Amino acid sequence: MQHHGLFGVLDAKKRDHVPPTPNAGTYSYYGATHETVARRRRNGAAMTARTDWRVKKTILSCLLVLFVTAADAHRPATAKPSPPSGVRVTTISNKALSVTWRDNSSNETQFRIERKKGTSGSWSQIAKPGQNVTSYTDSGLSSNTTYYYRLRACNGEGCSAYSSSASGITKYERPP
Repeated sequence: MQHHGLFGVLDAKKRDHVPPTPNAGTYSYYGATHETVARRRRNGAAMTARTDWRVKKTILSCLLVLFVTAADAHRPATAKPSPPSGVRVTTISNKALSVTWRDNSSNETQFRIERKKGTSGSWSQIAKPGQNVTSYTDSGLSSNTTYYYRLRACNGEGCSAYSSSASGITKYERPP
């Protein structure tokens, strides 16, 4: 029984590949197992340098696939980071507030801080502190004004949910 395929004819009895060429008396060992090659050598079948290299190339390719697959299996899956918590805002001066938070993740690459002015303002991103940073000083603000802050942790997979918001009021600046 023979099976026709892209690389030639497979003889089910011999389990050897017959190349799809007019040279009916030659066998190709491309794709043959190491056992098949050893058996053919013991039985006196002729091997050429070319077919020998094809066997080595096939075996090396299989080993490479196994190695890469094993390496991927041990690579930890990256997930979105956990959201920060414990956001606090402390007044520094009439122009600056300090924002601090608890870093709840070990896989963030940055944080994204957003601020809004008063309760009716809209959120806008103001800073991107790096990995493991837990504080930020926001300066250049208006005096005697309430500011709200929220943040989230981000990495290559995306960003966490937002933290709860916290607010602070800059000090009142007396007119001259």
